[in-house]
Amino acid sequence: MRKGIFFTILGIVLTGLFIATFAFYVQYAQSRQMDSVEIRINTMNEFLKSLENDLQRALYISSFRALISLSDYVSSSGNFLQDTQSDFLAMLLNGTVANITAPLMVNQTLPYWSGKMMILAQTIDANLSLRVLNISIYQTSPWIVKVQAAVNVSLNDKKRTASWLKTIALATTIKIEGLEDPIYIIGSNGKIARAITPSNITDWNIAALMEHFDAKTFVQNPSAPSFLQRLEGNLGSSPNGIETLVDTNELDIYGEDVKNTSSVDYIYFGNQSGKIYSIHNITDKGNPFFRLDKEHVAVYNVNGYNYTG
Repeated sequence: MRKGIFFTILGIVLTGLFIATFAFYVQYAQSRQMDSVEIRINTMNEFLKSLENDLQRALYISSFRALISLSDYVSSSGNFLQDTQSDFLAMLLNGTVANITAPLMVNQTLPYWSGKMMILAQTIDANLSLRVLNISIYQTSPWIVKVQAAVNVSLNDKKRTASWLKTIALATTIKIEGLEDPIYIIGSNGKIARAITPSNITDWNIAALMEHFDAKTFVQNPSAPSFLQRLEGNLGSSPNGIETLVDTNELDIYGEDVKNTSSVDYIYFGNQSGKIYSIHNITDKGNPFFRLDKEHVAVYNVNGYNYTG
């Protein structure tokens, strides 16, 4: 009888120990599984953060090269762009303009970089899908071009642990300094290139005008076209307009017919007309074809130096 009670008690104790041990094992296994899931989610989150930074860098690289490629196309072909926005989009996504592949865009388009990121996602056992929703290019200042894009991101763990779906807004800015002016190269029939170099002059007088002319720099003027307009051959005014002065001696040396009009580039290479003036210390000092229109006599503060002739 005592043995029966003993074995009964022993059985209860052993059963209790087994249940406790099993419960501990289940809890431990669940904890391990939860730790694994947490680690997995953290890994995917970190990848997503890195992805946003990589997309930002990719947008800048592709946009910068696309803008240079469009400028090169205008310079080499002698043709202005049909539409800067759509041509930029084609260059950024396909690396082409007018069905011509730009050398600078080979393996540098936005889809190329996106493909690289999708391959990288495979290394963490995830599937990544990227879809560009929209892209826009515009100017925020006379010297800065801004590119904005929205990218739809779908990231899924292959083990179905977690998934992410979000839209990332991207933006980057590009300085136009150093790019060739499209108006000047086409206006000179491809003979003279002028890189965009902003002037640091803010106080205008005859000495400043002479410095600006000799240095072949650009200044902002809301009556002038912006850089993006210049790519299209659009000589209309813009709040982000820029202008330079035409060196008519240089045109004459290269055999180009010299016009009797204002030497301000968008006027000289356009069809504007109006009263023009010679300028003392420039026209009569070795630049016989140099002229300014009435508006720019005032802009450059050289009233009193202008004369008819």
